[in-house]
Amino acid sequence: MEITYKKNLNFRVRMIAKQVLLFGESSAYQLNDTGNLIWNELDSVKTIDEILNSIKSQYEDLSVNYEKDVLEFLDFLLGINAIKISN
Repeated sequence: MEITYKKNLNFRVRMIAKQVLLFGESSAYQLNDTGNLIWNELDSVKTIDEILNSIKSQYEDLSVNYEKDVLEFLDFLLGINAIKISN
């Protein structure tokens, strides 16, 4: 069975002064464009492959291996309890 992820509904993203910020559990984290795209992908339960396919469709440089960055960001989100494994 493939691992799927879902958002913790206690976390929210807001645009403030042209910066994308993730708020939750009394903390704020600045997201870059890719982080924001991944966060938005998690509006529904997704697998890593589904997230990767979406990232690849948004960026034109197919020579880049996005998997490492996506996995690191998902680990970060898990670490701050912004997402949960949904199996």
